[in-house]
Amino acid sequence: MNTNKFTFRRFASFFRWFAAVSMKHSLLILSVIAAVAIVAGLVSTWSHYDSDGRIYAIILFVASGVAGSMCLSSIDKQTVRQQFISIPASNLEKYLAVFALQIIMLVLIVGIIAAADGIWASSPGFMTFLDPTSLIFYWLINVFFGLSVRKFAFLYGTLCGAAFNMTIVREIKSLLGGEDGIIILGATGIGDIIFSAIVVVPLLLASYFLIFKKITLNKIFMQTQREL
Repeated sequence: MNTNKFTFRRFASFFRWFAAVSMKHSLLILSVIAAVAIVAGLVSTWSHYDSDGRIYAIILFVASGVAGSMCLSSIDKQTVRQQFISIPASNLEKYLAVFALQIIMLVLIVGIIAAADGIWASSPGFMTFLDPTSLIFYWLINVFFGLSVRKFAFLYGTLCGAAFNMTIVREIKSLLGGEDGIIILGATGIGDIIFSAIVVVPLLLASYFLIFKKITLNKIFMQTQREL
């Protein structure tokens, strides 16, 4: 079977397999995030502390990085790694399947935090304290290390994400939107496009060509043929 060319049918088939394999792991992550959000809300209620959305902005920021850095943790078992490598699908199809699942996870995480914020937090909400551009960039950095590093991915993602946010992202936002920067999902649509073109798209391309294209999957998983 020729797996060099992208086909949507093969991508969809691999995505269904990867989603099924990752189901238990994904539900565990979402459950922990929901539990943390609920506990934060209950503590603020019991303590009669009129908390705003600041705490949920912090939870969302950390949770997105943790989830992104664990994008391949569901295939840590040897038999599942063998299947991931041997399933007839191109590297691009596997990469897109992993990334598509992470986008779904991010949307669900934001939904959980938004629900908790709406129930327990007072005005202003968590979006007031959150810079979406920094969040997305931080999440992408963690996904990048989740794909390329098998140990301490979140540590690398946090360190590099913080460094890039303090330098590259801040400079680009200051150039495009002034001191306060641009806001993705806001009214600055042109700024969104420019930001994506300058930062997000190259990062996605780099994560594919440097990791899935140039490095074999065996090296990504740090395993030898004897371990397989």
